[in-house]
Amino acid sequence: MDVYSMEQFPDDADGAVLKRLKARGIDLSLPLVIEFDAYAPDGEAANNILSELESLGWSAEIDFDPGEPDEDGKIDPEDLEFGPSWTVTLKHTMVPVYSTLISMQRIIDDVAKKHGGRADGWGVLT
Repeated sequence: MDVYSMEQFPDDADGAVLKRLKARGIDLSLPLVIEFDAYAPDGEAANNILSELESLGWSAEIDFDPGEPDEDGKIDPEDLEFGPSWTVTLKHTMVPVYSTLISMQRIIDDVAKKHGGRADGWGVLT
């Protein structure tokens, strides 16, 4: 039995994602693989975030995107949208309960902030 009806989703970004998943026919009462992302300002911070998340018993990995060159073929390391970026991705199998999603994001954000980063959302692998 689903834990949510279409009218019960919180009115925020996380509630909107849950509502879209339910509308796609995803059974939100079953465990799903959920990816939580954390932005890291550099490789050292990414490694520190990864280590701390793993010390909490979670499995995570680091993804480096070298960025996209501009029209002159140069990559601007200060460009937040197209410059180089580091992301730590934590994959966790869980029933997507709103309060648990919020709690996990808060923990990830707290860990990331200690290293100059921040939580950067979540998604479901379907």
